[in-house]
Parts: sequence; C-alpha cells; structure tokens
Amino acid sequence: MLGPPAEFLISFGARFVPCMRSVPGLPPTNMIPCLKESTSSQQKFMKDQMCSLAHICGLDDPKNPDQGYRFVSAIFVHAGIVHILFNLIVLLTLCCQIEKLIGTIAYAIVFMAGGIGGNLLGGNFGLIGQPALGASGAVYTCISFEMIDLIYNWKYEIKPKTRLTVSIIFAVLGLALGLLPGLDNFSHIGGFCVGILGGMVFAPSIHSTKTHMFINWLCRLIGMGLLIAFIVALVLNFYRNDDPATACKWCRYLSCLPMFDACRGYGTYYELGTYAYSHLRYINYDFRWRFYNELATKKRLPSSHYLSTSPFLSPLFCDLLGILSV
Repeated sequence: MLGPPAEFLISFGARFVPCMRSVPGLPPTNMIPCLKESTSSQQKFMKDQMCSLAHICGLDDPKNPDQGYRFVSAIFVHAGIVHILFNLIVLLTLCCQIEKLIGTIAYAIVFMAGGIGGNLLGGNFGLIGQPALGASGAVYTCISFEMIDLIYNWKYEIKPKTRLTVSIIFAVLGLALGLLPGLDNFSHIGGFCVGILGGMVFAPSIHSTKTHMFINWLCRLIGMGLLIAFIVALVLNFYRNDDPATACKWCRYLSCLPMFDACRGYGTYYELGTYAYSHLRYINYDFRWRFYNELATKKRLPSSHYLSTSPFLSPLFCDLLGILSV
C-alpha cells in the first residue's frame, strides 16, 4: 500500500461526493469499515467493525451532507510520499516560474481556481465511490497556462513552435494516461481548462500595436467570462441535479474507459459477516449514475462483483509528463 486507506483519506478532507451532497443509493447511514479497521487486509467485516459514512465524513447532520469545502481541502491532501513528491517537483519548477511571471496574488488565484475547477468537474462526472485528492488539477493549470503565455508572446519566444508542440504532445499523453482505472482524469481536464482561461486573463503580453492591445484585452474579457461561467455552471449542476452526470452522458469516458471493470463501479462493496451490507453497482452502463442496494440474503453476489478497497492513487505518471513538458 503506497498511502493511507480510503477511509483515512475521506476523514482527512479528500473529495468524496457522498460527504458533500445527498447521493441516491449511498446515504450517510451507509456502513463502511471504521478507521481502525481500514488498514486490515480482510475482505469481510463484522458489524462492530463498521462505522457509518456520516461518522467517517464527520458530518454534523447525518441527514444533510454539506461538506462543500472538500472542493478546496482535497487540493492539499495526498495519497502518500511519492504522490506529494511528484506534485512538489512540478510546483517548484514550472509553477514557480509562472508565479515569478504574474506575481503571487494572480498565481494564487489561478492555482486555486485550477484545483477547485478540477474537483468540480470530477465531482460532477467522476466516480463518486472513490475519494479523489491531490494538486494535480492545479498542476495541469500551470501546464496549460504556460501554453497560453507562449502564444501571447509568440514573437519574442525562442523556437515557439517546437516548445508548443512538445508541450501539447506531453499534455495529451498525460491526459491519455488518466483514462486508466484509479486516476481522476476529470481533475486534470478541469485544471487544464482553467489554465487556458486563466492564462487568457492573467498571462502578460507585450503590445506591439494598438490593434494587438485591443485583441489582447478582448481575449482577457472573454477568458474571464468563460472562467466564471465554467465554475458557476459546475457548481449549479452539482447541487441542483439529483444526477449531475446526466448533463453530459458521454463525459464519464473522458476519465475511465468501459473496457476496465473498475470503471463500472461507483462505490465500495463490503461483506458484513456472511451478509452483504451494501452493494453499489453501475446498471446497464447507460452513462447514468444508478444505484441499488442488494442484500446477500436475497441473492448471493459472486466474487467478481467485489470492488477494491484500496486507496485512491493519484496520477503520478501524468505529473511526471507535466514536468517533462516544461
């Protein structure tokens, strides 16, 4: 195990949708292994080893999950030393250069917007049964921001075509790796989009003519409007729809391909003694989040239906590709 189990990550502030809003089929009363049992390798748990999801989340009102702060706190939670190490390498190289370029205040706005935007996109369309965490969304914001800065100052950059081509290739490869199971590619995509829009707003530019200055400021206004619309639309869709994924039925394939069994489940299955306490399955693979509870007393579940209880692993390879694209 490379890091803490999922239950610890949830309690530490990872993005976990059932702690943030009501989810059909996964109420806060749902039972999962307690923190003291979560490090165990056993697949079966007795009743006294189970705790409610509300207890793990730390909900004040079990009937009203409202921990929206997890969109922010998840940025600063990591799955282990290796995970945070790769993120720090990117932050201390590419992201530091961007901070020097635009200043600390503007950088803080772009960085946090990228992390929050990535978590919002993942919260709307990602696997809700897995805790998601890390600063990878903000890291991808730095990558796309650097591309916009390169385009803004095309005439003054050294070998701009080569640099832009290399950056695009590595960014595409990194996003492609995010399609593998266990990786939250929506955080990468969301952060990448915020980086483009944030770059349009904050990236410095040398104005050679008044026409260039007018076009540049027009781009900044458009970028600001699109960035605000992007964040607001995701927030409204997350809280107003019972099933946010219906807003984009094909979007789930941007993070997980259907050929992987792990991409079809949205929750964690635990066995309570000889009885299945709760089981979440994705039904009909019709791009929608549909859940049902199935008791083992009614139907014994085959072993192939068991979902892994391993902690969420963040995109280490994607972060490495981000470093190479500098």
